[in-house]
Amino acid sequence: MTSTRRWPAYLLLLFLFVVWSNSFVAARVLVGEQVPADQRLEPLPFVVARFLPVALVTWPWLLLSRRRRAEVARLLRGHGPLIVVLGLISVWLYNLPFAAGQRLVPPGAASLIITLNPVLTFLLAVGLRVERFAAVRAAGLALAFAGVWQVVVHGAGREVHGAYLADALLLTLSPLSWALYTVLGKRLLGVASPLLVTYLTLALASAPTIPIAIADAGLRATVARWPVERWAAALFLGLACTLLGYWLWNVALRRLPATTVAAFVFLNPPLAILFEWLWLGNAPTWGLLLGGALVLAGVRLCLMPERGAREVTAMATPPGQAGSPQRPG
Repeated sequence: MTSTRRWPAYLLLLFLFVVWSNSFVAARVLVGEQVPADQRLEPLPFVVARFLPVALVTWPWLLLSRRRRAEVARLLRGHGPLIVVLGLISVWLYNLPFAAGQRLVPPGAASLIITLNPVLTFLLAVGLRVERFAAVRAAGLALAFAGVWQVVVHGAGREVHGAYLADALLLTLSPLSWALYTVLGKRLLGVASPLLVTYLTLALASAPTIPIAIADAGLRATVARWPVERWAAALFLGLACTLLGYWLWNVALRRLPATTVAAFVFLNPPLAILFEWLWLGNAPTWGLLLGGALVLAGVRLCLMPERGAREVTAMATPPGQAGSPQRPG
């Protein structure tokens, strides 16, 4: 595709990362320490609030088409246990620490911690002997972890104490689970369309949110006290960041090379920092900017493919979507 024909896809990706970078602000509006206690969500209710709308959309999408029903049946017969495991990872194992960590960790710092995902994917691939531990990637690992330390300890613009460090450490479980999804999800490459695999894993894993929402009177009482911005944040996370975002991601992948799409991931932290400043009034500190530069440089080195090696990290996938570069929100 020529550059003149690619520019609509570039604009689409730019819009997509504007959406995804705001996911950190939206999560903070629901779980952050500044939220009144009677309106704040704990991690489990957060997952229910985010993925209940996803369940209500994905199940009809899958079942109302005879062709999709047949494809779902084929996928479940051939890969049912793996699809269930991937769904549990993408919805629950990713989002529970994502919510818990952002109680104290600001959005910009959180986005940089999540960016460790390709680094952790590479470490898992090395452990499974899928990739080799090259010197340039070792340097990338060192840079990325040094950058995260800088972000957490010196760049978040707040007092460092035990609870804050615990939340930052907990947040690293999100990119770790994402990395695990990436390595396991490689087995589904080519078996079905990425969008169908995405919506099937999301539908299966989000199904428990329906009975939980019905049974949890405390959650219903909490959301009943929400002002408009919290309802908007929850629907934004479920509908815009998840359903619309995954669809747009697939559209971009059909129009551009995967490596080009993957490069746009580096827009996420600076945009998250910008929107944290605009929406929440938290100006970035020099410590955060320095740490962010180190993280992004380290991740870039870890993504550099070694000649002749199998490239797991360069083709990292979002939770629920096998066979495409990773989603950061």
